[in-house]
Amino acid sequence: MEKIKKQRIILTAVLISYFLIIMSNSVIFTGVVNIQRDLSLSAKALPWVSNSYSLTFGGLLLLAGRLGDIFEKKLIFIIGIVVFGISSLLVGIANTSGLMILARAVQGIGASIIAPTSSALLLDTFAGAERTKAIALYGATAGIGSSVGLVVGGLFASLWTWRIGFLINFPIAAVLLYLVLKYVSSQAQHEGSKIDFGGSLLSILAVASILYAMTADSNQLIFLAIGIVLLIAFIVLEKKISRPIMPITLFQDPERIGAYIARFFYMAAMMSFWFFTPQLMQNTMNFTPLWVGFGFFPMTMVMYIVAMRLPIMTEKIGNARILRIGMVLTLLGMIWVCCFQSGFGYWFGIAAPMILVGAGQSMVISPLTVSGVVRTRGEESGAASGLVNAVHQIGGAVGLALITLLAGSIGNQVFRYRISMIVATVLVGLAYIATLLLVRIEKND
Repeated sequence: MEKIKKQRIILTAVLISYFLIIMSNSVIFTGVVNIQRDLSLSAKALPWVSNSYSLTFGGLLLLAGRLGDIFEKKLIFIIGIVVFGISSLLVGIANTSGLMILARAVQGIGASIIAPTSSALLLDTFAGAERTKAIALYGATAGIGSSVGLVVGGLFASLWTWRIGFLINFPIAAVLLYLVLKYVSSQAQHEGSKIDFGGSLLSILAVASILYAMTADSNQLIFLAIGIVLLIAFIVLEKKISRPIMPITLFQDPERIGAYIARFFYMAAMMSFWFFTPQLMQNTMNFTPLWVGFGFFPMTMVMYIVAMRLPIMTEKIGNARILRIGMVLTLLGMIWVCCFQSGFGYWFGIAAPMILVGAGQSMVISPLTVSGVVRTRGEESGAASGLVNAVHQIGGAVGLALITLLAGSIGNQVFRYRISMIVATVLVGLAYIATLLLVRIEKND
């Protein structure tokens, strides 16, 4: 009984920590107008409120994941919580654009530590069917956190101040710190392990260059080329050394490869949906940030309901079948929003397809998380978790940049939205194809 209680507390702490780092990215979208006004941010500086977080989050995930394999996971997790909590406080009290952007970058560092370490803690704490259930809830938290972030951002920006969306992270982080210190067991580091400094540096620079190329005003091709060269150098190095930051063995399993590819394309589509839909609601339907937040309640509620039922559903029909059903539901919802017209109104044009997308997302992210770490050895768990989260962040950033590039210059708001969603739907289709080809259905599924 004591063991079960401990497992539940660890699961709760892990889910809350992961929820916070995902929510802290999307909470920006519905409060961005107020943030720009309060901090006198220029149009050029404004995107960096989000990009600074994504750059450090995505760029440091592989290193953070490997640190969790080398050093005590409990210690690394504690460091991540402390960094995230303090930086969230700094974001909340920032009175200049420079401090805001810098604090957001540090917040991304904390998130990059929490994400892979929290997932690895689940792998260490649970086994068998219980592990599958725990990872399913963990994966569902990613989608719920993104959706709730939009609601919370709009609520606080309209009723009080956008700052509360960040300030609340500090006391929650304090509670998490207490739970981790009391209930998470210490584990000895792996003997003979060492940090792959060369790989760490190359991975950070490669990801940062590629992400910067997607957001820069100029020299995009130069930074993209630099990022690709650095990425190739990183892969060559990882093949040669004995203890790489990203074990190449992670790519020897077709199911894991399929999960990484599908997650990349899927998150590329979903990040664009979360980014452009609030703009449509504000600019075309004249929603306030508060009502935009309320407008995402249908999606949030259905995601929560499906997420709570997901472990039972997974046990009955299997991980791969759940994943494919979720992909189909997402595709149907995305095809629906592609047909949006001004005369549709909110309920038919946005809320109804949003329910399909929300249900689909809850059924997709969890299985992709399971498949992304399936059949990994204990010493690879942190690296596998880091790679899953890196693909999640990079996919979203690349997709948003791609769709902005293709549709951002279109003057008509509704037409721009439809073109954006058409591209996003194609990306979901590519994710679905990857799951069909590479994520297998076991005989007992």
